[in-house]
Amino acid sequence: MTESEYNAIDAIRHSRLKVAGVSMKHYKHALDNERADKPHFKFGRAVHCAVLEPLAFTSRYVLWDGGRRAGKTWTAFVEATPGHDILTATEWNDCMAMVEAVRSHPLAASILSKGEPEVTLTWQDKETGLCLKCRCDWARPGIVVDLKTATEGDFRDFSRAVAKYGYASQAAFYSDGYAAVHGKTPHFVFIVVEKSAPFDCVVYELDDEAIASGRRSYRGLLEQVAACERFGRWPGRSDELETLRLPSWAL
Repeated sequence: MTESEYNAIDAIRHSRLKVAGVSMKHYKHALDNERADKPHFKFGRAVHCAVLEPLAFTSRYVLWDGGRRAGKTWTAFVEATPGHDILTATEWNDCMAMVEAVRSHPLAASILSKGEPEVTLTWQDKETGLCLKCRCDWARPGIVVDLKTATEGDFRDFSRAVAKYGYASQAAFYSDGYAAVHGKTPHFVFIVVEKSAPFDCVVYELDDEAIASGRRSYRGLLEQVAACERFGRWPGRSDELETLRLPSWAL
């Protein structure tokens, strides 16, 4: 299934659902509007493709080593490579170094030695009746993999990223989706590769407490979404008068 076909499936994905943590108004806006693309999204997609779909990478990406991306030479290059994403020499070299980091990591390489990339799962949530979907970076029987690029891959920094970006909620959401489709809860692992030298690679899994916390988080948001759909109302952060406190450093 292509990414465009996946996007066309009328179901809730985790990346949209977590926006509901800001407010239902923000969630509805995210649901009705395409997310703006950003440079780091492009590079992240390139790394994912190079690591997980190396054959596809060669047909989707091209290297620009001509320096400044402007002028007649750049314009001619863009026109000569339609339908391709263009990477600078720095981006290309970093991407290849990250691929090598993953391939040379014994556990990461073993996990990725079997399975398929970009595996789509769809299911109906029993409690709310909502239709859900996810697209696993990599899946093999009993294992779901999420590939993350990171500035720092050490335990402390990545645990902060898990909390900040809702990765525990994502892990629970994907694991529950896999269980709904296959009847068995998988091992959910993060393969984390750093974006700069020495391009370290680490494999993490969340403990049961983190997964349970993530499950409570996403299920609470699902219940709110279901209620908003029933009543046709998508409130913002608050309808009440809110009292503000100064941060402790300002007192």
